[in-house]
Amino acid sequence: MACERTGITSNNVGSTLPASRLGRPKKVTEANREELKRLQAKRRGEYVQPTPIEVKFGQGKNGYRLNYIRAKRADTSTASINSIFLVMNLLIVLRIFFALCKKSVATALFWTRQFEWVRSYFSLAGIAGRQTRFVL
Repeated sequence: MACERTGITSNNVGSTLPASRLGRPKKVTEANREELKRLQAKRRGEYVQPTPIEVKFGQGKNGYRLNYIRAKRADTSTASINSIFLVMNLLIVLRIFFALCKKSVATALFWTRQFEWVRSYFSLAGIAGRQTRFVL
């Protein structure tokens, strides 16, 4: 990535950087008018939507005070920046973990309710008096 405002394809990410093109603009002719309008609309849309990296840095600056690191040594400032990003990533992992737990509890409740009719059927049929035991 040579410059942030060139609009060229980034080698690291594989996407274009949202910016106005450098150099002389292409001449508008009847043959390329629609193509230029389409490219301009695409560039405008990319400029409005931030990249995920920009979003993550913005979250670190606004929510975790990434702008206000006042360490005197370079290694301590690197450690504090790394710890901030570690906390941000741990929060994502916790969110995924709780979503999976919530889903597993909901699945268990679903299957428990599905087998309620089996319990009621065996209790009504008089089969429950035998050594029939269901473990759910």
